[in-house]
Amino acid sequence: MESHEKAVEISRRHKISFYGAHICASAILSGAEIVLPEDMHDGVNIGGMTIRNPFRKLPD
Repeated sequence: MESHEKAVEISRRHKISFYGAHICASAILSGAEIVLPEDMHDGVNIGGMTIRNPFRKLPD
């Protein structure tokens, strides 16, 4: 239940989908520092955890 409540908070605060927020909430509660979803903005910090898009295009 804790992850569900955290996901609702993250979804509202950061204006992301509940599904994405639940991934972030679970990662935060497990102590992860980085999460690698493909459909979220790269570099965003949520609750001390950083989102990194593994498919982002690197500058030449």
